[in-house]
Amino acid sequence: MYQVILATMYHSISPRMLRQIEACDEDIDTHLFVHEKRGEKALRSEASVLKDFTGHAIHDCLAAYFKFTQAQHGLCDAHVVRELQTLMDEDSSWAEAMRTFLFALYNQARPLPEEEAEAARQHYRQILSQAEQEEPPPQPKTGKGRPKNTPGRNLLRRLKEHEDAVLAFALIEGVPFTNNQAERDLRPGQGRTKGMRLLSHGRRRKGCMLAYKP
Repeated sequence: MYQVILATMYHSISPRMLRQIEACDEDIDTHLFVHEKRGEKALRSEASVLKDFTGHAIHDCLAAYFKFTQAQHGLCDAHVVRELQTLMDEDSSWAEAMRTFLFALYNQARPLPEEEAEAARQHYRQILSQAEQEEPPPQPKTGKGRPKNTPGRNLLRRLKEHEDAVLAFALIEGVPFTNNQAERDLRPGQGRTKGMRLLSHGRRRKGCMLAYKP
């Protein structure tokens, strides 16, 4: 297994397909593995690198990722934007405001200076306050169970809980907006994993190697 403790960035595409980047003299190694379990059990398995990783992990909002507190986390904001677009299709004003805000940050020079970073946080929170006003309250359920939230309120909750991760791309040097690199690296291995035990190496470009291991 690659020594990746000093890696600077970690990307993940799903609980069962993980990508580790080790940046050293422009060399990038990709580690993919398949596990029979999903979620935290796979992420804590011997094959996983996330349990030992201390850099920035870029991923979707799966709760299991955030249990690895030794790492620093950044959300794939392409996933966030897709959810916002779905809400915009239903005429959500706050979703449109948040989408516009995130793209404006993306088009700025990054990382933001301290004063601009604080202003960005304040704007972010103002949009969340707008969302609190716009989103219907949870609907009580008959019998047992939690009240049912709208998709917009569920997204609002995650954006509140993970503010640092949502804004990491704008505030921290080198943190990307998406985990698309992981998705691109995953595609060559997708057809090789089912029903096979395979370890192969291929050179994408100078200094870059892929490893596929079930």
